[in-house]
Amino acid sequence: MGRKEEILEKVRNIAAPLAAAEGLELVDVEFAGPGGHPTLRLYIDKVGGGVTLDDCTQVSRALSAALDVEDPIEGSYELEVSSPGLDRPLRTREHFERFAGEKVRVKTFGPLEEAGAGSRKTFVGRLVGIEDDSVVVDVEGAVFRVPQKLIAKANIEPSFDGGLHESSETAPRARLSIDGRYLLVNGRDDVRRALRDIRKSDRAEVWVRREEAALGALFQDGKAVLLLTADDGPLASSRDPHHAGNDTDRLRFRRASGDEEEYPWSWAVPGDDAARALEHFFLTGQRPSFIHWHDDKT
Repeated sequence: MGRKEEILEKVRNIAAPLAAAEGLELVDVEFAGPGGHPTLRLYIDKVGGGVTLDDCTQVSRALSAALDVEDPIEGSYELEVSSPGLDRPLRTREHFERFAGEKVRVKTFGPLEEAGAGSRKTFVGRLVGIEDDSVVVDVEGAVFRVPQKLIAKANIEPSFDGGLHESSETAPRARLSIDGRYLLVNGRDDVRRALRDIRKSDRAEVWVRREEAALGALFQDGKAVLLLTADDGPLASSRDPHHAGNDTDRLRFRRASGDEEEYPWSWAVPGDDAARALEHFFLTGQRPSFIHWHDDKT
C-alpha cells in the first residue's frame, strides 16, 4: 500500500463513524490536487438522498477536529465535504450490489485481458451486479467482468433528459467552494447567487473543481488572480494585457488555509470578470476566451 492509499484508509476509518453518527454514509474519499495545495474531498450520502449543506458542515467540522488530533496528513490541505452528486462514486461491494441496473462508467488501471475487450479501459453500460470479485457490466449487449481490484474509478453515469450535454447548465459536473466551504449549487442561477458578493470582496478564495481540472480565483479589493490547475500541476493563469505598472508590484493574498501568497499585479483581472470566468468554467468545463491566459506548462 502506497503513502496515498495509507492516508485514504486512515481518513476513511476516522470519517466513517463520524458520518454514521449523523445518520449519514461515507461514500468515498479522494486526496488530490496540485503540489502544495492538495484537497481532501469526502462524499457523504443519506438513505433516500437529500444531503443538505448542514449535513456537510456538521461532518466537516467533526472531521476537521478529529484530523487535527490524528494528523494523518503532512502539510496544509483543503477539506471539502459534499454530496456524491449525479455521478455518484462506486467503490465497495455493497455499492455495486445496491446500484445494479443503473448506467455506470467503470475505468480500469490498464486494458482488460478479456475476450472482446481489446485495449478498452473504460466501460460504459448497465451495471449487472458483482459476481465473486468481479463487477459485471453490460455494454450494448457485450458483458464484461471487471475484477474489482483492477478498477481505478467507477461511478453512476448520469442520464440527462432532452439530449442535454454533460456541460449543460442544468446538470453541471462541477463543485464550487468559497474559502474552503463547499456550496450545494446546481446551475447558473445558484452560481451567480453564490458569487454575487464575492466580486467586490476584500478577500476570498473560490474554486470550481471538475474531474479534469480546477479553476481558482483569489479575490482582493475588487481584483482577482485566476489559476487553472490539474492534478499534475498548473495549466494557466490570468494576465492583464493592459497593465502598465511596474512588474515588481505585487498583490498579497491570504488563502483559506491561512497561507500567504504573492502574485504580480499584472496577473490580476477585474473581480467581475473573474466571477464570470468561474461561472463559465462551472457550466462548460472550458476556460473562457474573454480572459487573457498565460500557459504555465511551458
